[in-house]
Amino acid sequence: MRRLKYHNQSGFTLLELLIVLGILSFLGVASFNMAGSGIRLQKSIASQSEALEDAVRVWQWLERDLEQMVNRPVRDQLGETQEAVYLRNNQFFFSKAGWQNPLMYVRSDVQRVEYQWQDQQFIRRFWPMMDRDQDSKAIEQVFEGISNVQISLLGEQGWTSVWPETESALRQGDSSTEESGLRLPQAVRVRLNLMEIGEVERLFIVPSIPLNQEQNETI
Repeated sequence: MRRLKYHNQSGFTLLELLIVLGILSFLGVASFNMAGSGIRLQKSIASQSEALEDAVRVWQWLERDLEQMVNRPVRDQLGETQEAVYLRNNQFFFSKAGWQNPLMYVRSDVQRVEYQWQDQQFIRRFWPMMDRDQDSKAIEQVFEGISNVQISLLGEQGWTSVWPETESALRQGDSSTEESGLRLPQAVRVRLNLMEIGEVERLFIVPSIPLNQEQNETI
């Protein structure tokens, strides 16, 4: 009859178990922190990407509008003449050409545009007609992620935040003053404070594009 031999099997000691548990706990905490950092980094990248897209969008709109500025005064809802370019109290009005018309509506390709910094919002508005009546309503879009806006125009006297440079130029009888009021600025400087990016400034040269007389008579 064989005798069964028993071999002594040594297990983990309590100290070894504690060391293993400590190492596993450390790895778990490190993995959790790394995962949290990765999530935060991903959110930050997504926020920065969204802010960059918003910034590109607003600069594209400004570029398209400002680089097609034309000298076309308008009549407001009260029938009073408003200068082709008007800047005062965070309101910037101007007329621009190049308004596309793919559906062939009976309208001009010149558009009246307004940019306004109001209640911590940068707003772009345009009207479906140049010379408005009392029922005319603007179409509005709001640009996000902007904390401050500064717009200035380059005239004969240098940079200014008020245009026309001569007060009420169109309403005065002096011909030289009237001509000064109708003149376009030489350039537009726009400074935007973007929340996720910081302050960005761009300079737009105003083109010397004469308004076609036939266009002027049909709008």
